[in-house]
Amino acid sequence: MSRCNNALVDNSLRTALRHLLQPFVGQASGGRIVIADKVARDYYSADEEDSEEAREKVASCGITDDDIMAEAIQLRGDAIIQLDRMDKHRAYAKRAIQKELDRRSNARRDNPSSKAN
Repeated sequence: MSRCNNALVDNSLRTALRHLLQPFVGQASGGRIVIADKVARDYYSADEEDSEEAREKVASCGITDDDIMAEAIQLRGDAIIQLDRMDKHRAYAKRAIQKELDRRSNARRDNPSSKAN
């Protein structure tokens, strides 16, 4: 389940960066969302030139990778909490089943006469 948490956060990094960039993008530059989207897309681009340029712009705003990660976690907090609860419930159920199996195994071992019946 922790892989799911990681995937949720990783998939929201671009959105998180876009949210963090909103206050720094000027109205005169062609619209807030379009420019922030482009910088966020370029930041995670495989093209090194686009990525480096976007990273410089983001750094000039004082935004760090930790800020982006924190924003992404905040955006996906509800889903992360739900997955964590599911994981804990699964672990509890597994422990309960294992405890019952151990109890039955010990009961059979301690009472050999039950095998004769």
